[in-house]
Amino acid sequence: MQEFQHLEIPSLDEELRAYQLQQLSADQRLRDRIHSFRSHAKYVERVRERFLDCLGGLPDKAHLKPRKVGTLHRDGYSVEKWLFQTLPGFYVTANLYLPPAASHRHPAVLSPIGHAPPGKAYAINDNYQARFVTLARKGYVVLTWDPLGQGERESYGAKTGNHHYVQGYQCMASKHHLLSYFLHDGICLLDYLCDRPDVDQERIACAGCSGGGAMTNYLSALDDRIALAVPTSWIAESTLLTDDSGLHTESWFTGLCDPHGPGTDQLLACICPRPMLILGNQLDSEFPPESMHRCYRTISKLYGQLGSAGQVEYRNVPTRHGFWPEARSELYRFLNKHFEIDQDSNEEHVEPELEETLFCAPNGQVRNISGSQTVHTLNQIAMNELATDRLVLHRISPKRRAAAVQSRVIQRMSPDALKWNPKIHEAITLSERHKQLLVEYELGFNTVVDVIGDQVKGSRAVVFLSDSNSFSRECAARLAEFGLTVYLPTMRSTSHRKEILAGKTWLHRRRQLVMNCAMLAARITRQVCAVGWGWHASVAVQEAACMQSELYTKVAIISNLDSIESLSDSVESMHSMQLIPGFLRTLDLALLPLGITSPELYIAGTQRHDSTPLDLDAMQSHYALLMHTRSRLNRPSPILVPHQGAEHLEMLGSWLSGDV
Repeated sequence: MQEFQHLEIPSLDEELRAYQLQQLSADQRLRDRIHSFRSHAKYVERVRERFLDCLGGLPDKAHLKPRKVGTLHRDGYSVEKWLFQTLPGFYVTANLYLPPAASHRHPAVLSPIGHAPPGKAYAINDNYQARFVTLARKGYVVLTWDPLGQGERESYGAKTGNHHYVQGYQCMASKHHLLSYFLHDGICLLDYLCDRPDVDQERIACAGCSGGGAMTNYLSALDDRIALAVPTSWIAESTLLTDDSGLHTESWFTGLCDPHGPGTDQLLACICPRPMLILGNQLDSEFPPESMHRCYRTISKLYGQLGSAGQVEYRNVPTRHGFWPEARSELYRFLNKHFEIDQDSNEEHVEPELEETLFCAPNGQVRNISGSQTVHTLNQIAMNELATDRLVLHRISPKRRAAAVQSRVIQRMSPDALKWNPKIHEAITLSERHKQLLVEYELGFNTVVDVIGDQVKGSRAVVFLSDSNSFSRECAARLAEFGLTVYLPTMRSTSHRKEILAGKTWLHRRRQLVMNCAMLAARITRQVCAVGWGWHASVAVQEAACMQSELYTKVAIISNLDSIESLSDSVESMHSMQLIPGFLRTLDLALLPLGITSPELYIAGTQRHDSTPLDLDAMQSHYALLMHTRSRLNRPSPILVPHQGAEHLEMLGSWLSGDV
């Protein structure tokens, strides 16, 4: 089919960036009003609350069951090898670097590490071991551990990709965001440091580089027991992080730039007024010094407002990305200054240990421990718990059930989105039966809506959304032949990372498109229908129909997925449908149509996660609660069609037009 002529609109990336800058300005105004520790504490409380809400909270703490499995005695320090269980069966391999025994308590450094595959044993280039050993020689206790997917925690026998991408996708819609497990490890190990009799609880620092710099930022923002923070090779403006294609999924938080959101400026504000050194590298292209310096200027202003200007510093060393000797020297200097340690900032030669010498787990992998858990198995448990929680919807009356589903959809919508009315900024006529509208469907976000058909006032209108613009155009032309007026919003997309970090996920934007088109159609007719065709489009249409049931006379869901939870059955499963933050905390897809109370409902071609269709018996079982609910609400039972194909469009057109 010939491509439609399109009105010109800004790119989605441009709109997302403008929105983020607007949100950051709003948050800056909040911070500009902070002039007391009391007002600062209120701001910090809101940021932490929002951050933890994004993550679904943290897992409940369990007994760490610390077990020392070996000790290395070296000149001027020792290294203890430890196994912890931050959750039952969830093993953390850690090395504890200790200075010579003394009668006093030592300052300590919690040391999360970056994405080096050897984990805590990394000893080339920006040598991790050199930092740990040097700090121990200077009188510091240092606790470092293998992050998920690195060192001795390659739970799937693969490299970092599974934990830093696949498991991030699987956890996104679930009970706990992937970062929850990373943070839980760090906080549990901080608990352990605080409990050690040789550690001064008032002098515990956190310092890490790259991915470890991110963890330093997050942990220090959430936990005031960290008295000093040195995030290294990480700090960058939230808009730059949004654009960073290398940003791992553990750092994908929705609404990064929002007021009180989990962005760079907001989290640094949570560390204020504690001592903080922001360390960067002149030759770092991923976290460039210009952006890092702007972040420093922003946070130093807040330190000044609280009378603590001397507590924050920025240093930019002449190296590429990493914790190189020049950066380590700055770390030693800053620690010694604020912890009042009479030591220099020099680093003597360190002879690194072999990776296997530092092993804590059998044969160097926690997966060799009987009963060990992985993020995948923990997420399976979490999803089962959520499924049990959702059973409450089965036990309430049909009327309350429908209202509860609608309420759960509202929870994931912004108040502004609920109040918005579409604005038509431009309209052109392409033919007698084809108009094109430039529609602002949310403040600052625009799309083109094609209106195809006779467009007679009072005629039946159909909002049509599929997962493909070209397929939608083909279907719209055919449906118009049934005397229907079809409203066809143009879908635009960018990377899922950008959508999530901007707080405008694929589901949010598609739902807004449907809702706005329905409102436009309702201006000329009281007979509005909606069709969602495909895994993504069908969810958006269902949520719109939950919110606007009074607008729709008919809703059709075609080629829809049966369950988001099922996408995580396999350890390697990774699909964009999983990228609906927190979706499973309230609903799964079999429950979603319970909130659609429009008179007629049509469901065709429901599919399993492997794209095989459910047969009629399976569909009737899958939608049993839906059929019962609609019956009790005096609504017609949904029409269930087990298969769909090209010929199905004829059946759909007849149903929408009222011929069948």
